[in-house]
Amino acid sequence: MLRKLVAGCTGVLVALGAFGVLADRAGASGVTTHAWMAMEAVNRVEDPQLRALLEANIDQISSGGHFPDSGYANPQKGFDSTYGEEAHWPRFSYAYLDQIRDDPSCGDLTAPNGPCAARIAHAMGAMAHGVGDEVWDWLFEPQAPDRGESYIPPALANLGFNDGGLELQMDLIAIGDHARPTQPPLPDWPAPDRLLGVFADIGRTDIEAQDLLNGQESMLFVRDGERFLTRNFHDHITTNMPWTAAHMITAAGGIEFAATAIAANYESMWGRLLGDQPPTEVAITYPADGQQEVTRFGWDRATFLPGSAPTRGGAETRIAAVLSASLPYRPNVNSPNNISATLPPGAMTLTEAATGTPVPLRSGYPRIVPYTPEAGEHTIAIQPDGNLAKCTEYRVSVTEALIDGAGEPVVPYSWTFTTKGCPGVRARPDAQVRVGDDGVWMGWDVFSRNGADQNRSVTTPTGSTATFTMRFRNDGNRWERFTLKGQKPLAGFGVRYYDEAGTDITRGIRLGTYRTAGVRPGDEVLVEMRVEVRANAGPGASITRRIKAISSVDRAARDAVTATVTQGAEVELAPTPGFEPTEATYRALAPGIVCLLG
Repeated sequence: MLRKLVAGCTGVLVALGAFGVLADRAGASGVTTHAWMAMEAVNRVEDPQLRALLEANIDQISSGGHFPDSGYANPQKGFDSTYGEEAHWPRFSYAYLDQIRDDPSCGDLTAPNGPCAARIAHAMGAMAHGVGDEVWDWLFEPQAPDRGESYIPPALANLGFNDGGLELQMDLIAIGDHARPTQPPLPDWPAPDRLLGVFADIGRTDIEAQDLLNGQESMLFVRDGERFLTRNFHDHITTNMPWTAAHMITAAGGIEFAATAIAANYESMWGRLLGDQPPTEVAITYPADGQQEVTRFGWDRATFLPGSAPTRGGAETRIAAVLSASLPYRPNVNSPNNISATLPPGAMTLTEAATGTPVPLRSGYPRIVPYTPEAGEHTIAIQPDGNLAKCTEYRVSVTEALIDGAGEPVVPYSWTFTTKGCPGVRARPDAQVRVGDDGVWMGWDVFSRNGADQNRSVTTPTGSTATFTMRFRNDGNRWERFTLKGQKPLAGFGVRYYDEAGTDITRGIRLGTYRTAGVRPGDEVLVEMRVEVRANAGPGASITRRIKAISSVDRAARDAVTATVTQGAEVELAPTPGFEPTEATYRALAPGIVCLLG
């Protein structure tokens, strides 16, 4: 059943001990991104009592998000048991919540500071990790081979790292570009004796108190280790993985997609905890409801598998729905293993929307993905048995024939998407921004007229200049020119713009009269923005400037990005005490992380 554990960990203790790098600790990967997903989901929770509890215990949400991977440490420490795989899935998280529900000492379960509030948040965070794995592995990671970005820095590839997953690589982006924290240390696992009872309840009596302590200690090492790797290899990732680095938040299976799915599961688990679990619903889908320009080709590829290895791929030729609660699973590891990955007949259908004509399906679909269902899964997929027709609207339906883990029918839901090939003119400028000339692009495939969620920011000392690169891509289907319109500077700051040749185009940008040269579909133009922090900028003074791209084909088609500069000392990622950038360090660190890579 080990679905994420990678083999090949023999000798890691020898390696760690030989180089003197915390030989009594081991590591995991992807934990920073998982904690981000789990915490971002709290912002999407609608129930006010649940949201208040999770916000009051947000550190335990993060701790729970780290918890499943912490359990992979034990085989590296010479123990036979591991709780890592088990802690990812609903069998564990549901038993965890049921134990809390049935514990009379917990009192008011809705109290944000109640005696069991930390345990509730921890259980929710652990559940979030598993849901995040499902959507990340199935929908996001295959983008890497599709775009030629199955990558690991060569210096690390020779030391045991691999490109089979993106969790480590994107953790470096989360830390380096999005300031996701690796400090302070996580809070202790709450009520470890009760936590052992959860494992015992599902038949994992092999888990011992020392296992939990080992896992908790391993998180100290891995969080420090990822900060160390970020300082040394972040730029390798942004250079060689530009699309995945830019889209880890916004793409299907990324942070925002996962957070939406996780929030729905928070709400469902909350109902279970309070004795009134709501009916299972579809939380989010890919393609999205009403999505246009879905690819027609590539649906006939040989296989559809999770992961980012070069042999994987096909990310944009998948149809999936994520549910708000688990599908059937074995409640105990000793229960009969009779859970089928194939969905019941008629549980998920694919038809041409206009006629209702069923689309022939690939053998084995619809099914539970991406892994085996025996411990619980939330994601289902359906695949056509071949390529799709051009400019055709398709309807995907989930029906009452789909039964959830409680034995109840899932609430019916349907959505549509339309394939490429429709006639007509499409104008769509895509504005993007990054810090300097080698950072992560923000705003790639994100569209907003005011630059919302398309911002990069830096802190810069007085007398220095911050530089941003802005990219304007023609995502439409006609040759055109973009009109670029910026904003005037504020007191204490100087703002100037330059084209790719280094020509100062500030006046035209400010007036909104500057027009780019012609841009063919798929091509782009670059503009550099320089923001000088002048002597009259007060301490902590800040400026945000927006630049908007306006289509010449359709002036209603616009996209914008913003850049923010704050006066102050430049922010640098803190060094990692005890870690030195030597081959010996990488050899010591790599096995502990790779062993746990999804």
